[in-house]
Amino acid sequence: MSRYGGMALTQANVSTRERWDNDYRIPDVAVITPGRLTDPTLAWVEPDVVFEVRSPGDESFEKLAFYAAVGVRAVVIVERDTKAAQVLNLVDGNFVAAASGADGWTLIEPVNVEIRREASDLTPRLALRLAGEPATLRRV
Repeated sequence: MSRYGGMALTQANVSTRERWDNDYRIPDVAVITPGRLTDPTLAWVEPDVVFEVRSPGDESFEKLAFYAAVGVRAVVIVERDTKAAQVLNLVDGNFVAAASGADGWTLIEPVNVEIRREASDLTPRLALRLAGEPATLRRV
């Protein structure tokens, strides 16, 4: 858990109480805010945001309907090689691409985190920070 009360998990089964044993997806990262934390002994999670790292032949976009059905509020798809990131927010049951600001930051609304691609030293990286808080910048 972070000091903000949420949690980020890898290798987590995303599903619901009714579907967890036969219909689930495992994103690269699942982020859960405090209001959606469930019993840690459960075999599945219902995250606010999932991150999918997309590589050639990957099925990230095919998972969107499933994520919408289980209540994921945003999906972040990151291109493996270029680190380009697309934020998709759930709006009326469908995922809609979020617009980036003039400075290149895109808000991941459910967690109030901004993301953008940075290319420095010829190596693309992903930058994340709490919205509007430059001191929290982290590059991966």
